[in-house]
Amino acid sequence: MLDTRHDIDMIQELRAAYNDTQRIEYREEIVRDGVETSKVILSLYDHYDFMLVGRRIDSDSPLVKGLTNWSHAQELGIIGDMLASSGMKCCAVLVVQQQFTVEDLAHAHED
Repeated sequence: MLDTRHDIDMIQELRAAYNDTQRIEYREEIVRDGVETSKVILSLYDHYDFMLVGRRIDSDSPLVKGLTNWSHAQELGIIGDMLASSGMKCCAVLVVQQQFTVEDLAHAHED
């Protein structure tokens, strides 16, 4: 829950810093499954010069269910791979992933 709070704080800080500019846009899209996720990605890909996406370890999420079958570059994650695929003709894509610490891994094994 602490990670989620930190993420929310960082998003609010980004919005505050770039609120008066048209150069940066932050969007949240609510989806229920992999089909809706892919529709959103396809609707966005040619509107931006640069996209920053996160990479999740959990590929069992219902939000990407079924999309793992199409993934070719697992190191990019499912969404990063979709954007970087030759069929998308997308912009520049930066994929980020939070680094796990030894403490994170120890806590995961305790749960």
